[in-house]
Amino acid sequence: MSLILDAVIRKLISMASPFTVYWSQVHPVFMVAAIGATVAGALYSPVSNALNLLVFCIGVFAALYFAHVKDSHVDFFERKEDSFSFLTERQSRRAMAIA
Repeated sequence: MSLILDAVIRKLISMASPFTVYWSQVHPVFMVAAIGATVAGALYSPVSNALNLLVFCIGVFAALYFAHVKDSHVDFFERKEDSFSFLTERQSRRAMAIA
């Protein structure tokens, strides 16, 4: 049963748009907390502006995105611990390079 379910999931993922596949690595539970802490820290800063805050939030997001993609890549392609991955190996490497 698990093999059939994995095959169905892989087929659905292959039909999804590339944006959807890359978006699958965004984990709001971790990202919202880190970006929220960034905003809270900026509010306490004596000198801050919106542009610096935006650039720093993008940096925090990119770092966390890279970490999630790398974790997924290592677990599936190198250690063979996960049963499936939303990203192909090529997509995974591309996402890490962009992040």
